[in-house]
Amino acid sequence: MAETNKKKFVISQKFENVLNGGAQIGQGNEHFDISWRLRIQPENLGNPKFSIELDCFVDPAYLKWSIDTVIQWEIISKSGEKKIIEKSGYSIQKYSNPSICFDWSTLDCSADDDWITVECHVEILKVFGFSKKRFRKFDEETMKNVSDVILKVDGEQFFVSKLFLASQTSFFKFFLLDSPPLEKCENSENSGNSENSGIPEFPLENIDANDFQVFLEVLYGELSIDDDTVIQLLELAEKFGAPTVTQQCEHYMCLETDIHLLKQLELSLKFKLDILKEHCLSDIETVYDLHKILPENVADLPSPVMALLFEKVMTFF
Repeated sequence: MAETNKKKFVISQKFENVLNGGAQIGQGNEHFDISWRLRIQPENLGNPKFSIELDCFVDPAYLKWSIDTVIQWEIISKSGEKKIIEKSGYSIQKYSNPSICFDWSTLDCSADDDWITVECHVEILKVFGFSKKRFRKFDEETMKNVSDVILKVDGEQFFVSKLFLASQTSFFKFFLLDSPPLEKCENSENSGNSENSGIPEFPLENIDANDFQVFLEVLYGELSIDDDTVIQLLELAEKFGAPTVTQQCEHYMCLETDIHLLKQLELSLKFKLDILKEHCLSDIETVYDLHKILPENVADLPSPVMALLFEKVMTFF
């Protein structure tokens, strides 16, 4: 079964002694329960042409799988020049990893600058053959006896308690309890009773089933938040009016996340996370601290983040 994900991440790796050092393998990075790493391989020692490969390691228990992606390859030289080499779609499969060939001579650097940084920007479109580990089941077998409504998301059924959801979210309080039955039917053309269980079933549109699974897990008290899910959880928490999920996400980012501080600031402003905002700002105590986190092109910063950092800089004087 295909799963629609559309998740993004970036792997960055510095390689030294590129022209004369032979094959090199970067450090592993975990994203979406899959280990990724970059490697480079010169055609011959001293030859300016070499290949860059993105290794993808999936649990061998999954015998047949694929990942549809869009990948943008970037090279950063010692001089700081960033060069986009290629951007294209790849279907990653077992024993078939994406790779490109690159000519060192196209970079504006000398033979003495024998190192580069490779950045690989990956967007996952769809995955086939495996899914993210689930901490709690919401299927008919597990939840039927304690559920009185089914939510159908992206073709998947979630058996839940409407009283519990109503107590946790403003959206489901209105949708499942407060709105008249006729209005529910008008807003849910495919609503009705499940043929197998007899429990009322309502579809939710434009939501990823995996994201909704994690959202429910957090509502039910599971420790399911990580760097790969926290942004989608914040979006669903805002959509459904779920302050518990928002607070859990904020708590996670204050204590555990590896998300870049500037991205955290952006999220704190977007989702009104005041505790996270103050936590991030407390890590910027000097101009040097600020310089370390700023991007090469400051104009790339979102305007609200730039304004917030300007206010912080004014406190230094």
